Amino acid sequence: MHAQYYSDCLDSVQGITTLKAFNANARQKQMIHKKGEQLRQAIMGHLRITMLETFVLQLFAGLGSAFSIAVAAYQTAIGNMAQEDLVYALFLIGACFVPFYALISAWHFGYRGVTASYRIKKTIDEPVTRSLLSETGINHQTKTCVSGDISFDHVCFAYNELDGDVLKKVSFFVPYQTTTALVGASGSGKSTIASLLAGFYAVRDGVISIGGIALSAQNVSLAQEQIGVVWQDCHMFYGTVEDNIRIGKPDATKEEIVQAGKQANIHDFIDSLPEGYHTMIGERGMRFSGGERQRIALARVFLRNPPIVILDEATSSLDRKNEIAIQDAFARLSRGKTALVIAHRLGTIQNADQIIIMDTGRVHAKGTHEELTHTVSVYRKLMGSQMKVGQAYEE
Repeated sequence: MHAQYYSDCLDSVQGITTLKAFNANARQKQMIHKKGEQLRQAIMGHLRITMLETFVLQLFAGLGSAFSIAVAAYQTAIGNMAQEDLVYALFLIGACFVPFYALISAWHFGYRGVTASYRIKKTIDEPVTRSLLSETGINHQTKTCVSGDISFDHVCFAYNELDGDVLKKVSFFVPYQTTTALVGASGSGKSTIASLLAGFYAVRDGVISIGGIALSAQNVSLAQEQIGVVWQDCHMFYGTVEDNIRIGKPDATKEEIVQAGKQANIHDFIDSLPEGYHTMIGERGMRFSGGERQRIALARVFLRNPPIVILDEATSSLDRKNEIAIQDAFARLSRGKTALVIAHRLGTIQNADQIIIMDTGRVHAKGTHEELTHTVSVYRKLMGSQMKVGQAYEE
């Protein structure tokens, strides 16, 4: 039980970004609290038994030692034992009861061993059926529909005041049901924009609005209900494939989960696994490749079906086959939605309605792919060998 609780806590900390992005932290927190309370009750019960056993064992050991000393002293007093033999008797009495005290410690170690053996046997004999989101009694916030447009108005932000602003008076507007791509060199502030929009941090200055409503500490959880995110490193929780997809919508039916898998181009792979959607995904998704984890993360967003979707460099480290599968799935996902794409590959961004070039925390230029190709040298430099002036092609 100790190991399971610690594993759940570590899993939650490692996946805090995913939990926050899907506004699922309250559910996970309640699950951790319930597991912690069960652990506390088990420990207190064990301590009560241990203290009682220790008291009884030490009582008998103490009484036996005291009784033996009293008998030796009495025998000496009535002349049945020489006085010089009393000293030897006392040493022998102490030596006789030392193993008894050692037995008390051995009993506790043995008790822990027996308990552990039961747990090992149970783990071997029974399949894991723990669900990440099967806990009952969890209150869900009611979703509030918004128009889905996004506005950054002179936004300034710094992770650390000593290091200076990462974003410097950033302003742009993403109309509802359009796709905007963010490009720029590493460290230009692209992923910071996604993190701010997801509600992970508060801006130092300026305003971020979603559907005309300014993002604040009071409404960030409601805003997160409207957003689905696929990060570059999507966290996979210990559990089944179905559990991980279900994070997008805890009350989803099996049919909805399968449909989300099909839309994310991952169903055929999942269906080929020995246990299908009930296959254990392993710690941090270690049994799956990067492309497979990204498509499972996309399935979460398909299941959630939010009006706003964010793709944060999800194809940057994938091979061409996985990149095409994810691009196809994301194109399907973003239809009729407001989409923000952060990428450096031309195939991911060239069809965007608007491309914003970030440079050292500022908006350097905006426009379509064709406009930027002909007028902005920084854009041509960023795309490098992926494009020719006046003609784009995919790698």
